[in-house]
Amino acid sequence: MAIHPVRQITLQDLITLRGDEAQDEDFYVFSKNTEIPKTGVHYPSRSNFYTFLLVTRGKIDVKLNLIDYSTEKDTILFLSPNVTVQFMSVSEDFLYYGIAFTPHFLTKAGINKKYSDTLDFFSANHQPQLSIKHSDANILCSSLDALYRRSATDKHYPFRTEIVQHLFAAFLYELAAIYQNNYTGKQVQVSRKEDITVQFLKLLPLHFREERGVKYYADQLFVTPKYLSETVKEATGKTAGYFIDEMVMLEAKVLLKNASLSIAQIADELHFSDQFSFSKFFKRMAGVTPSDYRRLG
Repeated sequence: MAIHPVRQITLQDLITLRGDEAQDEDFYVFSKNTEIPKTGVHYPSRSNFYTFLLVTRGKIDVKLNLIDYSTEKDTILFLSPNVTVQFMSVSEDFLYYGIAFTPHFLTKAGINKKYSDTLDFFSANHQPQLSIKHSDANILCSSLDALYRRSATDKHYPFRTEIVQHLFAAFLYELAAIYQNNYTGKQVQVSRKEDITVQFLKLLPLHFREERGVKYYADQLFVTPKYLSETVKEATGKTAGYFIDEMVMLEAKVLLKNASLSIAQIADELHFSDQFSFSKFFKRMAGVTPSDYRRLG
């Protein structure tokens, strides 16, 4: 029987949800749109690609790896692969530009590691969002407009692929420049503690089903469990253990929505020793048993 945990979204899934057609296998530009697709994205999901959103009007509230963010006009929202994403609310006047691309596209576009690392600049201070000047937002909109027009061109257009790749590289450099200018032209220095927290939050979605102990993540990051918990709490206000438990709970609640799965199957999927252990964990976290949660939900 198929197990359906937090949904894994591919780039083709995103295109289908938007009712659009694929422009390229590893790259997609979506123009201004007043609506986030109703299917899939309001449900917790993870992707295997990067997504860049520039809000030009209205407001969107999103939860990324269990942390809440509110994004308004002239704000960039950047979603990395494997981050658990759930759009919580979208204002009626919401308007945005967007671009999605796989890590493989970076290589095809000739973006070497030195410059692809600029994608990590949103990790500074653990903020996957950045408020920018309206004039800078207009520059990015113009860049995305050019990308959209060219990517929508017939695939047989001479040098179409090369033009798209160069426009994408220009967009990425423009984005990096705008980021640095918003920080007085200097590279933001991420402290050791900030880096550890970012790396922990990247590891968590990949391993939480099998590894629910802080020690595992501390070992991966070459620190002690106590240091990891203290570091994460200093940066986020919540301990490493809290994030692990909440990630497991998010997955459990999604699985419990699938009535065809037994509680025992869900416990096995989440690598609990048995159904009793899972039920005990769930009740401690949610205040009700898995069966009651399913019945009440």
